[in-house]
Amino acid sequence: MFKKKESAAEKAVNKSIVSLVLYINERLIPEHRYWYYEDTISPVLKKYRLGKLVGGESMMTKENGVECCELSFECPRRKLNKLINLLSIIPLAKGSRITVYGEDGKEEKEIEVGKLECMGIRLNGTELPDEIYKSCTSDYVVDELMKILGEEKVLYTYWHGDTDMLLFFYGESYEEMRDKVSDFLDTYPLCRDCTVEQVA
Repeated sequence: MFKKKESAAEKAVNKSIVSLVLYINERLIPEHRYWYYEDTISPVLKKYRLGKLVGGESMMTKENGVECCELSFECPRRKLNKLINLLSIIPLAKGSRITVYGEDGKEEKEIEVGKLECMGIRLNGTELPDEIYKSCTSDYVVDELMKILGEEKVLYTYWHGDTDMLLFFYGESYEEMRDKVSDFLDTYPLCRDCTVEQVA
């Protein structure tokens, strides 16, 4: 069988480049953003010739640290649906989205993605007795929580504020994560007076 010959217009469309922005509703510090997403996605893009990652950013505020992240891509229009499918199956927090921009820079469509929920824990960094800060460490807290939750089942990041430390764990269910760690939070001295809330 003979392959249908492309028209000049079809050739132009297939060769055109579109832009995508992946808004990640996760409070990842730059190192974790690169580790969880950029370093994982780039080799797949290269292998299947789906375009390229052209930028990454973590948006920050002085009060709460990182609020969200974005990754920017350029993709041949003929590969657009494949790239969207790839980004859609990556573990992402609820509230994340893909925005597609055409060759003219105008927004073409927006797609909601992400199923993970986030448990945020705020450790009190100034109001506990001095002996607690001397004998306990936040690194131990993180290590123990990751063991409880299962390192292969959650994404983790943090933020050191002026007075508190914020820990963020992304998994399938906020309530399940909270229930699993409650005993540890109730008994480890450094977790005294900590607050736990659903962030995503």
